[in-house]
Formats: sequence, structure tokens, C-alpha cells
Amino acid sequence: MARNSSSLLRSLFLARYNKTFSSSASIKTQAKSTSSSTTTSGYFSSQMKPSFPFASSSVPLFSSLYFSSATRSFSSYYSPSLRRAPAPQVKMIQSKEEFDSTLRIFDVFGGSAIFYFTAEWCGPCKSLGPIFDKLCYQYHHKVSFYKVDIDEETIQENLEKLNITSVPTFLFFRLGKKTDDILVEADEGKLKEIVERLYGILSY
Repeated sequence: MARNSSSLLRSLFLARYNKTFSSSASIKTQAKSTSSSTTTSGYFSSQMKPSFPFASSSVPLFSSLYFSSATRSFSSYYSPSLRRAPAPQVKMIQSKEEFDSTLRIFDVFGGSAIFYFTAEWCGPCKSLGPIFDKLCYQYHHKVSFYKVDIDEETIQENLEKLNITSVPTFLFFRLGKKTDDILVEADEGKLKEIVERLYGILSY
């Protein structure tokens, strides 16, 4: 009886031991599998990530760059301090056709203009050039400024009709009509006085 009891106890012990060992091995296998899965998943997730560091913020970054650039361009285009109109310039008449069409325009539309007759060889004309340019800058919104070289062969007929015999000579047109004011000398003060008197009160 004692021998049978001992045999029974040993069988129960071995059965419990095998069950415990099997359960422990299963837990270890599951844990290892989970760890391997996590490692593999982490590996692939890290491999699939772009190599450049700012990938997650690339859209906001380039968006901010684009819109800041567009805003800067917009403000530069419409800002009066950054975008200025080109400085007005004296127009050079170089042919008879151009001279005739210019006079016709003022006759039809009633504009105002100053014609400055000059020549390359004229010494006094050289000193009056910068003054005429300055007057153009001051009065360009009221008067058109023209320069005519009397040595241009195609305009000799026009010079005869206008009785231009010397340089410098200034002719003044006001509201489409030629005025009686004719300046035939290099007198800066007198030129400014005539311009102010004829065009200073004009408004367009």
C-alpha cells in the first residue's frame, strides 16, 4: 500500500511539473515572439521614414516661404515708397513728320508745350540743358517738354515757318495756341519766369 501511494504521488508530481514547464515555455515563446515583432515593426517603421529631418514640417515650411515671398512681392509692387514711377524726360524731335504730328496734336486737343531749339555746337545751350530738364520734372504734369536740333535736315522747313533763326530759342504753347512769348537768349531767370507765369496756374 505504501509503495502504491509513493507511485501515485510521483505520477502527480511529474504531471504537475510537466504542466508547469509547458506553460512557462509557452509564455517565454509568446514573449519572444512579441519582442521580435516589436523589433521588426520598429525596424521597418524606422526604415520607411524619410531620411531628411524636416519631413513632418515640409508643407508648413514651404507654405510659409511661399506666402511670405508672395506677400513681400505684393507689398513691394503696391508700396509707393518701393515702386516709383520713372522720372519724366524731355522728348527729342528727330524728324519733320514727328514735328508736324506733335504740333497737330496740340492744335486738336489743346495741350500745352515748350519747344527748345538747340544745337550741339551751341555753348549757351549746354548750360541751359540741365535747367530745362529740371523744369520738365517740375511741370511735366501740366506741360510737355520738347527739344529740337536745328541741324536736323528734315525740319528746316518747319524752322522757316516758325521763324527760328538762332539758338537757343524757346517757343511756348498754352492750351493749344502759340503764345507771344519767345525767348531767344540763355537767360535762366527769364525762362523760369515765363514758365511759371504761363503754366503755374494751370490744373489738369
